[in-house]
Amino acid sequence: MHDVLDVRQKQRAVIEFLVCENEAMGNIHKRLQKVYGEETVDRSKVCRWAQRTSGKGGHANICDLPRSGRPQSARTDANVETANNMIKADRRITVKQLSLRLDISDASVCRILEQSGFSKVRARWVPRQLTDERQSENHEGDHKIKVDSVATPTLQS
Repeated sequence: MHDVLDVRQKQRAVIEFLVCENEAMGNIHKRLQKVYGEETVDRSKVCRWAQRTSGKGGHANICDLPRSGRPQSARTDANVETANNMIKADRRITVKQLSLRLDISDASVCRILEQSGFSKVRARWVPRQLTDERQSENHEGDHKIKVDSVATPTLQS
């Protein structure tokens, strides 16, 4: 699948070109839909970008401008690697324990786990690629009871 920002920038460039060609907004949107399918920006956004382009002599910055706000600091490569190592060491670790040890929010831990492909199965973190056959083997192993010796009562006279 394409990177969302990359697809949007390409569409902005196409819109800029077609506006310079004096193409109608409806036709621009239809042409984008033919090429990009479901990833096409909506018609109102096409009109907005076209207005920006036509107002600046046919040229506009097609890249996103920097935004204000706090950058993501919780989902760093170091936190992802640390979380993965902690899960591999103890598959029964909880989200709360991970968030306390990594000093990030529970929601950030959940996003890291989802991004890493883990899901919770019977109080254990397991990779999502686990097949149904392997899952059933894991469940069967949990239910086996080991009995070393069975004491049989005997009657003494």
